[in-house]
Amino acid sequence: MAGLVPCAGGNCNNGPAGSASVVDTSIISPDQQFQAGLFCGPVHATQTGSGAGPWSGYPAYESVAEQMLLEYPTPELVAAVSGRQLSEEEMEGAARLFGGWEFNRSRPSDNALIPDDLKTNLLEHSLRSTDEDKRNRAKHAFER
Repeated sequence: MAGLVPCAGGNCNNGPAGSASVVDTSIISPDQQFQAGLFCGPVHATQTGSGAGPWSGYPAYESVAEQMLLEYPTPELVAAVSGRQLSEEEMEGAARLFGGWEFNRSRPSDNALIPDDLKTNLLEHSLRSTDEDKRNRAKHAFER
């Protein structure tokens, strides 16, 4: 999805407000596009590898996606990753967002809005990691 994306939001066929807008995403890397959840219709940005690292002690630019996602209410974030089979990359992104320090600091009661089946899947995914900090954060966020 790197480069020009023929969707500026709203109606992906005609851009927002019916215009034929094009959003130039070439200023951010494909990994950043993935972390921000960019998509056009059914085409989602895909991770190219660097976003699978630690959930703490990462480069500052990686927090941009989290900041953008946290502009949305938790029910919308949950809906985006519910009701379908997630790829490994999507599972990692959801676990990192919902298990991360910022989500749990700024929305401590919203953990209750994450369905138990999603918590179970996120926990199982995270426990396969060799990163002890990631496993501990996931246990804290997702264990019942």
